[in-house]
Amino acid sequence: MFKPGKSFLDNTMVGYDKSLIVQNNFGGAFYELVEYEPGLARVDVRDDYSDCDTIWENYTVSSQTPPRLSTGDGHVYQYSRKMGTPEDVHAWYLSAHDFETGAVSSELFVASGERADNPMLSIDFMPENVMVSGVRNGILILSDSSVQK
Repeated sequence: MFKPGKSFLDNTMVGYDKSLIVQNNFGGAFYELVEYEPGLARVDVRDDYSDCDTIWENYTVSSQTPPRLSTGDGHVYQYSRKMGTPEDVHAWYLSAHDFETGAVSSELFVASGERADNPMLSIDFMPENVMVSGVRNGILILSDSSVQK
């Protein structure tokens, strides 16, 4: 999966029906704020179970947090980051990928700075459009009516 020599798969896979959403973890280190390779892909098992096919790959978002699939709205969510200048400025987003195409449908700004890093933890969605995530210094809670769960 992903680019040769820049691919690593860890605990960041989501299975649904005959589909597997796989996230690249190359370059990431637990609890270290470093640049790491982007990559998210959907792989489907063939109907006759003879093999698998890569349906799409997307290299626009970096995330060390396991993706979440919403079967309700058809999106794969990631707690993602964009590298900034200077090195200590980082912007964090809730990114939504279309399950069918892999395209980024939306990005909602969440926070900036090292303390908003989610070091390989998870994002969880609660009733009433609330996202909860562990971050370096506690728990981040995001509520936004544009996030449909």
